Amino acid sequence: TLGRNRLELFKPVIKGTVIKPLLLFSQKEIEFIHRHDAYAEEALETKSKIPSDQLMPNQQKSIKVTNQVKIPLNISIDVSAPFSVQPNKLELQPQESAEITIVFNAAYKQDFISETIIKKLTFSFAGHPQRLYVNLKGVYIFPNLSFSPSTTLNFGNLMLNTEQTKEVVIKSSSDAKVEWNWQLI
Repeated sequence: TLGRNRLELFKPVIKGTVIKPLLLFSQKEIEFIHRHDAYAEEALETKSKIPSDQLMPNQQKSIKVTNQVKIPLNISIDVSAPFSVQPNKLELQPQESAEITIVFNAAYKQDFISETIIKKLTFSFAGHPQRLYVNLKGVYIFPNLSFSPSTTLNFGNLMLNTEQTKEVVIKSSSDAKVEWNWQLI
């Protein structure tokens, strides 16, 4: 100010470019398939209600991640069980690539029921709220059967020396080969 008057001496112009983190992935989805060996499980004779760890080996696959922006990126990578990732932190310079390894822990499964587990590999960036994802799929295939009707068969009260017939459909509910025997108790 000069006296009572205000004088503008300098009028700065401030410009900035906001760069949104961008990564290029060699794959957008990774699928792991565990086909359980029921014959090997029976041969172990453990009589356990959970699959044997020695028949549930870890599986791993790698993907390539490339920094697509003009600034270095500090990246944190997160995923939940039954998956894990190495490394879980990266620093990538512009156009630099790195390979990360995703591990599927098949022994996470605690029963013999076929299931598909879907999770996301999450990439977050230091100083930026943006998140990027790679889809992960873990498929457990066990030799399972489904019965129709699935409820108890009720023949009600029958007169002596009479018969009643009910149909039960037994179907393999997975891609695994199923051999089965049954008996009336």
